[in-house]
Amino acid sequence: MTYLVDVLTLTAILIVATHGYMIIKGLGGMLHLGHAVFYGLGAYGAAILSTRVLPTGLFPISLIGAAIVAAIGGLIVGWPALRNRGRYFMIVTFSIQLIFVTFVINLAVTGGPDGITSIPGLSLGPWQPTSRESLPLGFVTLTYSQLKLAVMIGFAVGSFFLCRYIIGSAYGRLVRAAREDEVVVEAHGRSAILVKLSAFVLGAAITGLAGGLFAHHFNYVGPTQFELDATMLFLVMLIVGGQYSLVGATLGPILVVLMLEALRYLLESILGVPAELTAHLRQLFFVLTLIAILSVRSNGLVPERRPRHDKQGTPVLEYGQGSPRMVDPTVDVASAKVIAGEFGTGKPAREEKLPAVLTCSGLQKRFDGVQAVADASLELVAGKIIVVIGPNGAGKTSLFNILSGITDCDAGSATLKGESIIGLSPERIARMGLARTFQEVRTWKGLTAIENILAARRDQPGANLVNLFTQPRLCRRAEAEGVERAYAVLERFGLQQFANMPSSDLSYAQRKMLSLARISAFEPDVMLLDEPTSGVDPRRLDIFLQHIRSFAKDDNKAICLIEHNMSVVKDLADWVVFMDEGRTLAAGAPDDIIGDRVLMRMYLGHRERKGA
Repeated sequence: MTYLVDVLTLTAILIVATHGYMIIKGLGGMLHLGHAVFYGLGAYGAAILSTRVLPTGLFPISLIGAAIVAAIGGLIVGWPALRNRGRYFMIVTFSIQLIFVTFVINLAVTGGPDGITSIPGLSLGPWQPTSRESLPLGFVTLTYSQLKLAVMIGFAVGSFFLCRYIIGSAYGRLVRAAREDEVVVEAHGRSAILVKLSAFVLGAAITGLAGGLFAHHFNYVGPTQFELDATMLFLVMLIVGGQYSLVGATLGPILVVLMLEALRYLLESILGVPAELTAHLRQLFFVLTLIAILSVRSNGLVPERRPRHDKQGTPVLEYGQGSPRMVDPTVDVASAKVIAGEFGTGKPAREEKLPAVLTCSGLQKRFDGVQAVADASLELVAGKIIVVIGPNGAGKTSLFNILSGITDCDAGSATLKGESIIGLSPERIARMGLARTFQEVRTWKGLTAIENILAARRDQPGANLVNLFTQPRLCRRAEAEGVERAYAVLERFGLQQFANMPSSDLSYAQRKMLSLARISAFEPDVMLLDEPTSGVDPRRLDIFLQHIRSFAKDDNKAICLIEHNMSVVKDLADWVVFMDEGRTLAAGAPDDIIGDRVLMRMYLGHRERKGA
């Protein structure tokens, strides 16, 4: 019975640690192979605090210290690893895992290779229980081991509801958006690095708390407890249960511990395998379990749980997607209503000369000897639509990348509302009032249509992790209001019936329309639309043009789009800019540019050479 209680106690602790891993890997999409490092930092932090710093009987304080120590470790590891968009993230965390054991072995404060012993258990003030003590509670008398199990289960339950609150919040939605596409997150005014780093630090803190519980449970911590096989154990637990599901991260440790206990019984009691071989067989078991789960269910036993928002702003969480919900091919995007958006200023375009909202001149950019942009100039005015045309490879998208901060320029100037944007980050330029769409359709595929709108909005108090805990009422109220406004945006663009459908399940035209809806919800002053109508069925093209026209005429936005369809250019453009070989060659009224035989021969000639 005592052994069973100890196994259940350890399982509860592992659940808390796996919740931390789920925040990092599942919610944030960061595969790190050093999770046992945070577990060990929390364990050593709690051990050092409770044995050498704090007076006896301050068990909860040492746990707080354990979480803080692990969070600091997460910050130190995560900041340099994530700055290169996570390219080397897995390598860095794996390297940290390999050197952690050597590091603690050579530190005196960690007890060297012997570790730290005599760590107090669940002591509170004068109450210093021992393993033989029991605690009478009315009609029930609990042994110390049973009391410890109850406390650990309480922490596991608390961790579950804490993570559930975080995942279901605007902050959790933003982290999931960063998991899906960092570039688009930055194009909507958020630093993807800081978003992911905050999730990494948060997951490390939760794992450090679990490490502190581990130290107080076993009353001992040593270097061999936090080696690579411990990280593999956490990874298997997360993947078995479901890496994108909090319920899966709770069930995973339970299932894996059951399998390990069954494996131990089989090896030791039935097959009589020597103890020195069981560790190697256990690692083999981890590998085979991972291969089996990934082959059968790549996302684990429990699928991701997406919030479902009704029109009153109340999210109803549901498991997975249930029965397949196919996009009705008969639904016509053209049913969308083109109205003046409540997110715009509502001011009509004025005919008198207005100051330019965005100007650029002399922009240049070279990529390894290729001059993508040689001498580009542009001027955008509120309420007007500027269309950039030119052959493929003329530097049009490269110009948009420079203006939106995705690509640095080598020379030239660009100002947005009178302030230079050269050298600024994409998220800072977006916050100044410039937003863009992309040539390829880039929605946050793992988010529903309404979540795409909500994640793009600026006024989200709940997207700030501090506000989430210090001002929960404000966050709930803002979320409810945001859902109502998001439904209004979806209705404007004819997508309200797909509000709770993952954007990956939408048709191509619907995802194109969702991109327009999302940029509208962001409420920028300048919209850069990169081929917004490409690939759209000609029968549905008119509704796209009406929306783009509405951005300028009804919402008073400065619009610039790249377009190859000359009928669209004639229909939309107030002014046309012609680019070729990275240079702005001409600018004028649509009829003047399109009617210029030299320019059109140049445009069509490029097309012929590229197709030849």
